Amino acid sequence: MKSTKDILRSPGFKREVSILLFGFAAIGGLVSILLLALGNSDPEVLASGVGILIQSIIYVVLGVFIRRGSFTALWITGVLFTLDTLLVFLFPSGKGLGAMIVSRGILIYVLIRYVRRQRALAT
Repeated sequence: MKSTKDILRSPGFKREVSILLFGFAAIGGLVSILLLALGNSDPEVLASGVGILIQSIIYVVLGVFIRRGSFTALWITGVLFTLDTLLVFLFPSGKGLGAMIVSRGILIYVLIRYVRRQRALAT
């Protein structure tokens, strides 16, 4: 049976995580473009659009590093997702909370499914 550490260091796991990050970046990029285009000079909407765009760029950069095999980038991604989730729950603004919960749920589901599948294949 493969250990969780071996699974987390595998190229397949890193590929799965990078695909998720690219997907989140694409969705975030679309949302930010919509916010920036439809913001009508509202400072809060424009700030949200820029913030989501920066977050999307960070996801793409981390996804590229993870795809290239960086375990450090994988850890940084985990820490950033954890901090982001904690901040949203500790300081909820009501905006995007549902989407954040759904995206985190998808992420956790995919990662747990991948680890279980790899363990089942190893036996």
